Amino acid sequence: MNLEDKLKTICDNVDGSVGAFFSGYDGIVISKYESRPIDSDLIAANFSSLIKGLNNVSSEKIEDILLTFTSVVVAIKTSEDGFLSLVLSKDGNLGRAKLELNRIGGDFLNV
Repeated sequence: MNLEDKLKTICDNVDGSVGAFFSGYDGIVISKYESRPIDSDLIAANFSSLIKGLNNVSSEKIEDILLTFTSVVVAIKTSEDGFLSLVLSKDGNLGRAKLELNRIGGDFLNV
């Protein structure tokens, strides 16, 4: 199964998801799946610097991040190679999103 298929599977399993992507810490999107258009490149570029900054000031590695905006929610799972982001509508199923991201864990590239 290629990366895009894995991202599609995650989106199919989470009600309210609009897209998912995997990005390196340089902010470059490696693979993405979108059921509705999202600006994954902009999200990845901004969140890569946020994640690096959080890891620099924290004594523990940040693994899970949840950000809420006016119309979407972004759930992030970090790994050694980069981070997986799941974008949901405001009424999306956050519990299922967390379950799917934890199921995959930090080894997304090898799932």
